[in-house]
Amino acid sequence: MAEGDPKFVSVLKQTFDTELQNNKNLTIVLCGSVSFWICDHILNSKDFLGRINQDLHLGEMTLNEAKLFFPKQTSELEMLLFLLHTGGVPRYLKEYKKSMSSAAQIADMSFDEGGLFFNEF
Repeated sequence: MAEGDPKFVSVLKQTFDTELQNNKNLTIVLCGSVSFWICDHILNSKDFLGRINQDLHLGEMTLNEAKLFFPKQTSELEMLLFLLHTGGVPRYLKEYKKSMSSAAQIADMSFDEGGLFFNEF
């Protein structure tokens, strides 16, 4: 959401200060694949000093945990191929289709114009 929007941090801070901070049922969770941006613009920002009450670092997902995303009949080779391509990211694992081979899915995700990874760098 913040990529390409230099006003994002100031709008988030102003919105929090004026509308959200008194809502005790609200928790704001910031996460993303560009963690250095979160560190630079939120965690290390003087504007958010004293507002961060928890910094959670997730460890890697084990192979046994990743297996839980796949249908039971999926071979270990198919799982491994898909895991190697997606990095075990749960959002990407949810895209697994048991009706297609991992190789076919990887090709679709990566090289089809509508594929999830087509515009990824």
